[in-house]
Formats: sequence, structure tokens, C-alpha cells
Amino acid sequence: MPCRDHYDSESVRTVYEDNPEHLKKAKEMEAALCAVFTELEKKGALEEVINRAESNGQIDLMKFWKKHKKEDEQRLTKDLKKYSQHELDMIKDILNKNNAE
Repeated sequence: MPCRDHYDSESVRTVYEDNPEHLKKAKEMEAALCAVFTELEKKGALEEVINRAESNGQIDLMKFWKKHKKEDEQRLTKDLKKYSQHELDMIKDILNKNNAE
């Protein structure tokens, strides 16, 4: 479904920041795009999908994805610093158990 707003990113950002409902929707869409991109990446299909979408939609999705992943990594790294090494070891054990199931 073709979507373009024909606004530069600064104009769109201003509109979203001034309207809480638009900001909420933008964050929901970013989370949805993150989930889809993550699954495509796991399947090894992300680069092909992004390349096609970029050429057909004239939008730089790879730039968004790299920036979003970096922000997620920074946020999670900061969050993990509140845990002791013992707690981190427990978290790893929990994750390994959940992945084994």
C-alpha cells in the first residue's frame, strides 16, 4: 500500500511532538516495524525486502533500521547495568531455559 506524506522529516517530527496521539501512533508503528524487521532478519530476508521497499518507496529504511537497532542496544545495555553479575547469570540461565523449551 503506497504511503507518502511529502513532508521532510523535520516537519513530520514537529507535528508528532505537538500531538500526543500522533506521537503514540508513531511509536506503535516503530515498534511494529522493529518486530517485522527483526523476524525478517532472523530469516535472512531483511536486506532483500528493504532493498525492494527502498527502491519502490523512495525511503531509506536501512538508515532507520541501523539507528533503531543502535538505540535499542544502548537502552538495553543501560538497563542491564543495574544488575549484578549474579543477577545477569540468572537472567542468562532463564533465557537459556526458555529457548530450550
